[in-house]
Amino acid sequence: MSALSRIEGLIKDVVERPVWLLSANRLHPLEIAEVLAAEMEANVLVRDGRRTVPELYEVHLHPDNYGVFGDAISGLEYELQAYLSEIADEKGLASLSRPSVRLRESPSVPPGEVRAYSRFADVVRDSSVQNVGGMTRAVSLAEIQRLAHPVARLTVTGDGARRGYAFDVVRSPFSIGRAPDNDAQVDDLRISRRHAELSFDDAGAFYLRDLDSSNGTFVNGSRIRGETPVRNRDRISLGGLEFRLAAR
Repeated sequence: MSALSRIEGLIKDVVERPVWLLSANRLHPLEIAEVLAAEMEANVLVRDGRRTVPELYEVHLHPDNYGVFGDAISGLEYELQAYLSEIADEKGLASLSRPSVRLRESPSVPPGEVRAYSRFADVVRDSSVQNVGGMTRAVSLAEIQRLAHPVARLTVTGDGARRGYAFDVVRSPFSIGRAPDNDAQVDDLRISRRHAELSFDDAGAFYLRDLDSSNGTFVNGSRIRGETPVRNRDRISLGGLEFRLAAR
């Protein structure tokens, strides 16, 4: 029996519970599986010639949705892990270890919605590691354990091959550039080796600073000089490559 079939079996147990029947924002386990699969496929890296996917996943649910699953949580996590393994095998994607999935309560998530986050368990910094869109990210296991989830995400919005690719902002300052030692490495000649730096403070305010780049850094169409405040949904352009900032 496939993992998807076993997840469907869990649905029968969950939907028969009175708390699920009374819920105004019902959430099926299959919806969680679909969001996780999309998160996995959106974060493929080419590593030593192999298309590799993250090993660590967190699913954030509103407390009402999380509570509905009750004692089925651990079983659902196990079957979601198996489901990701099967999807990876079907698509020829490699993983350094069996996927780990954890469901978390998060009051910031609207009822009925699913938010998934993925991480690689080891440090990804060397120049031999490339995303299929020409980008790499540097995330270590220590950072994963220290941070409950990213504070923001930078998503490419206007470049064909890279459109939709996202960088999770996991530290402050967060460097962006072409060199492999950046937190977000962008393999694009329009980007300087050390192009810009995004930082945030304890109050949740974000600031962007250009690092004397060749082609400039722009926020909502205006070139910035020095450290400049940026806000959720602002358009950021690094040498012509467009990003959108999404604060968590």
